[in-house]
Amino acid sequence: LLQAGQAGTLTAPQQQQVQALQDSWKEFTVENELKDENSSLNLYRNALKLRKQYFVGRGEIAWTYTDGLLGYKRGNIEVLINISEKAQPISGGVLLSSHPVTNSLPPKAAVWLLS
Repeated sequence: LLQAGQAGTLTAPQQQQVQALQDSWKEFTVENELKDENSSLNLYRNALKLRKQYFVGRGEIAWTYTDGLLGYKRGNIEVLINISEKAQPISGGVLLSSHPVTNSLPPKAAVWLLS
């Protein structure tokens, strides 16, 4: 990689590093993300739509923490993030999730629940 004060063309090893980085991110282009309904791009787009519908003007936020689930409630929505190392039980209608969920939330996953 270029060091401070360097400018101009890249050396062959630097060009290889840049190409490897570009190749590793090809699956995350907007074009590819738009095709995948479970992509990060579509997750955030859905979150923005739901935020407007369910959160804006719905009262104060109440923070929660129970058994490895960090979250907050606002109106009839609860947002949970599993910060533990094991799946945690959840209940409510799933509006949005970062991973597939049923009656439990996997580790390092987030969910928006309608109560």
